[in-house]
Amino acid sequence: MESEQDAKKLVSRCMLVKACYELWGDGCSSEEMHNNIRQQPQSLYKPHLASHKSFRVTVEGFNKSLRSSDKLAKIESLSYLPFDGPVNLTNPDTRLDLIEYYGLSNVDVPDQPYRVFLGRLLGRGCRELIAQYSLKQRSYIGSTSMDAQLAFIMCNMAQLRPGDLVLDPFVGTGQFSRLVVFSPFWNKLAQAYPCIVICSILVSAAHYGAHILGSDIDFLTLHARTKPTRVKQKERSAHESILSNLSQYGLQGRYLDVAVVDCARTSWRRAPVLDAIITDRQ
Repeated sequence: MESEQDAKKLVSRCMLVKACYELWGDGCSSEEMHNNIRQQPQSLYKPHLASHKSFRVTVEGFNKSLRSSDKLAKIESLSYLPFDGPVNLTNPDTRLDLIEYYGLSNVDVPDQPYRVFLGRLLGRGCRELIAQYSLKQRSYIGSTSMDAQLAFIMCNMAQLRPGDLVLDPFVGTGQFSRLVVFSPFWNKLAQAYPCIVICSILVSAAHYGAHILGSDIDFLTLHARTKPTRVKQKERSAHESILSNLSQYGLQGRYLDVAVVDCARTSWRRAPVLDAIITDRQ
């Protein structure tokens, strides 16, 4: 990447990436990693360890839990680096992560790691959105509601941006979804919009700043009058609706409307007004 800012922007949108690092050194053993770090030019790390820069060093084992005493010893092994700034465990200017990789198998985990890395943390992915937008917290859900993680992945595939106009043509159950394959209108629309993806994700699209439209043939689903899918819930509450889901996250201003539409006899205008079509059917 051309700059550190580009890396931060990219990882901040990633759902499947945990974190992004600037690699300072690595090796098949701790000794090899330290030798690799010593060979790096001081211009790589000295600006980030200056007296006006606070720092923090953490040690993580991938597929293995490490004892606190072992972590402390590994941190002290980095004493040759010019740490001139103060320690800040809460919000440091520079965070270094020493990561030891012990493989993927939980059986017969080796005593020594297969590989060791030291890197400066640049940014983290947006995996906290998985819990924030969990279906367990959602006001209105159905039996076919899309998992939050998959929803955000599909939004990234569509490359949604603030101000985009997005349509989910099967916002409810999508029971007539396969008719889209045989509809000449939708085939032409697919050619006009190459970013057609598969996911029922109006809430996730609104999170990224898109204005959202929805349609479905099922009137009861659009108006939250179907049978509840939550355990021990016998009736739908009066406030349950697609709009209530958006209001729950302060996104109601990006909701345009939903309509009862049979996609076999679609009433949508044949004009390039949409930026993306996102649905959970194919």
